[in-house]
Amino acid sequence: MECSLLDWEKLNIWRKISLFYGALSASCIRMGDMAKQVEEQEKEIEFLRDEVIDRLKTVNYNIFRIKIRSADAANSLGALKWELDKITIIKSDFDRLDRKLEYLDVSQQQAIRELKGEMPRIIDDLEEVARGRMDNRFDKVLESLDSLKKSLKRDAFELASQLASIVGILISLL
Repeated sequence: MECSLLDWEKLNIWRKISLFYGALSASCIRMGDMAKQVEEQEKEIEFLRDEVIDRLKTVNYNIFRIKIRSADAANSLGALKWELDKITIIKSDFDRLDRKLEYLDVSQQQAIRELKGEMPRIIDDLEEVARGRMDNRFDKVLESLDSLKKSLKRDAFELASQLASIVGILISLL
């Protein structure tokens, strides 16, 4: 059922209809396959989205309210890093799924906003711990924290991710 477009005018109407019908049938079959693929991808994204949101429920947001003191800094920082790492992984999943905070339910959005609200205090606590060490190895941590302070208007997921890496460096220096 092949025909070049140059021969189109020479064909009778029934042959044209037959060719058109064949092309239309082939297109419908391909569209059906594509629709199945899209549906499967949508189901996979929905499953992943639900899984990511469920993991967000496992984050202990209370840890972000704890004051980090020099005396027990290693323990506090370890717990903080653990929870920030969870958020970093969730951020990665959200980026991969091209999702935003608006996809979360109201209580989760509120928890993320509270985390973002605690960021300046957490940064101040971390600065206090780093300055208390009186060691020039902590200068890079202080620079990173200062840079993070200047960018607090960014997304809470991004801030948590950057803070996790800074906390990791600080833990390694303690």
